[in-house]
Amino acid sequence: MIRLRKNKRGQSSFIQLTEYVTQTDVFLTREEALFLKENYTDYLSISPSFQKEGCYDLTPRHYAGHLVLPTGRTLVIVPKFSLPNLFYLLTYAYDLVDFRSDLVGYEESSDLLEVLVKIFVESTGDLIRKGLYKAYLAQEENQKFIRGKILFPAQLKENQWRRDRIYCQYAEATPDVLENQILKFTTALLFLPVYHHTDLVEKLKANYRYLNGISWVPVRAEDVSRIAYNRLNQHYKSALSLCELFLQHISIRNYTGDIPFFSFLLDMNRVFERFIAEALRERLANYPSLSLSYQESRWLDRGATRSFSPDLILYEKDKPVLVLDMKYKRKNGLKQGFDNSMGLSQEPFLSVQKDPDSEDVYQILVYCQSLGVKTGVLLYPEPIDWQLETWYGLTVQTWGVGLQGGPPRVEEHLKNLTKRILEIVCRNKKVISGSQVF
Repeated sequence: MIRLRKNKRGQSSFIQLTEYVTQTDVFLTREEALFLKENYTDYLSISPSFQKEGCYDLTPRHYAGHLVLPTGRTLVIVPKFSLPNLFYLLTYAYDLVDFRSDLVGYEESSDLLEVLVKIFVESTGDLIRKGLYKAYLAQEENQKFIRGKILFPAQLKENQWRRDRIYCQYAEATPDVLENQILKFTTALLFLPVYHHTDLVEKLKANYRYLNGISWVPVRAEDVSRIAYNRLNQHYKSALSLCELFLQHISIRNYTGDIPFFSFLLDMNRVFERFIAEALRERLANYPSLSLSYQESRWLDRGATRSFSPDLILYEKDKPVLVLDMKYKRKNGLKQGFDNSMGLSQEPFLSVQKDPDSEDVYQILVYCQSLGVKTGVLLYPEPIDWQLETWYGLTVQTWGVGLQGGPPRVEEHLKNLTKRILEIVCRNKKVISGSQVF
């Protein structure tokens, strides 16, 4: 739950904004305003309010999450749809399928970061209780007895004049492997002063103590993709997917004063793209002749000087049959006043113009022409239908996957999206080999 606390000046300790919604008359200290201007213009726009002195109008862009201001106040940006739906999207976008039933059960008033950290703490605790994963790693040691195999080059170099030592290499099972190093680093990363439940940090520290025998190694999100899963470490996958989410979106730096600079901001463009890609891949798995490629890079010209990367290319037996491009568009003309005591009012609905932008249409037409497909689809996070048939046989359609109304409603939109894709494939080729369409 987001609880509004008061600081010494009587201002709320939390400022809550909604993605793409202009919040007017937000009180900010000069230090806070300068901090946002200098560090966050890519994430939100800020301008002085004409109504009240010392107040500002804030409009978040396509991001959702938290950031801590220099005064210690927390700025929270919620998505333009419900938090349960965002959790549902994240289970696809970041392969958190094991947590799907847990995440979608949280209420609208839940705290995004705190929910994810709570699940991570519980998941890490389960791994610790079951016993940390161990792997055999090669060790080298100059010892008294032969163990494993003798490394003769090292033996000659290190023990040329010694007969009481043998330089050996052997394999030893150890929990000090990349999987556990990622868990330990992420656990330490989450020691943050922003949680409403104070016991959360204590639980993180308890898990950290149990990981005492693991080396503290700085890791990046890319390191998670280096892990090859097998039957022995498969149970780590969901917890490490959460680590990847935190490592990608948490930023901690030094800032003047006693308050650490911290932000956890999700790029909703990216979340929407990955959600659609993984949800469709799951639903098309029963059609062996069909495959999806996500943001595949292709050359636009014969000289290989220009490339393009459509969000999704649908293949049938290695032949492109459909191209989709996701457009997580902004809401137009929405404004909302600021209430120091209650935050935001009811959730506004997404407003998408009736026709797509000309630039988007031109872009998808280039994709179609280059890939040799007849149909291109612009996909929006809201039900919208529009179609353009060109003189040279290409068709552009706009579809939508509505993100309002709860996870079951989103599931229905995904089902309809899959059906429309299969209908296009069937029109291009009457029968999908090996499978029966709805």
